[in-house]
Amino acid sequence: MQQSPVTDINLVDPAGVPTQRFDGSLSIAGIETAGDLDATATGRISGVDVNGYVVGADMNLDLNGTVRNDGGLGDAVFGSVTGEAAGDFYMDVDGVFFGTGR
Repeated sequence: MQQSPVTDINLVDPAGVPTQRFDGSLSIAGIETAGDLDATATGRISGVDVNGYVVGADMNLDLNGTVRNDGGLGDAVFGSVTGEAAGDFYMDVDGVFFGTGR
């Protein structure tokens, strides 16, 4: 298993508009086999509530995706994500994710 930090965490509404940016980081641990990714992401995130206060929660996600090669290396991944965040706020996650290599 390989662990990688995840940043740039955004909540996006059904129209595709980012509605909340979260700070913090998640660590990914998982396996890529023949271009298929099966992983988990866990960590602590924080955001700003409607009253302007910084709030935080522990996030646990399941990631299932496909690694894509643009430049000959696995440099992008996308797929489905499910999970939850719990703490100062609670959130159920059921959507999509994408990521790129740096």
